Amino acid sequence: YGISESDLGPTLIVFHETFHTDVLQDKKDISADGILRQMFKSNDNPVDAFPKICYVGIKTVKTPSDFTKLRRTI
Repeated sequence: YGISESDLGPTLIVFHETFHTDVLQDKKDISADGILRQMFKSNDNPVDAFPKICYVGIKTVKTPSDFTKLRRTI
């Protein structure tokens, strides 16, 4: 039917909250989602079953954490 298995899979949402490090940022030639996909692949963790990876990173400087970005993504 012209549909690949990855087209049928769910979206993978990776939520990353940090206090002491920086979240992934889009670069000139690749998105944060693409960077994450490459990281999985380089560690022999294929993510081909997921048509889309959605990275949601927040850096919490002052508590409580703000989960607005995650809520909008979901």
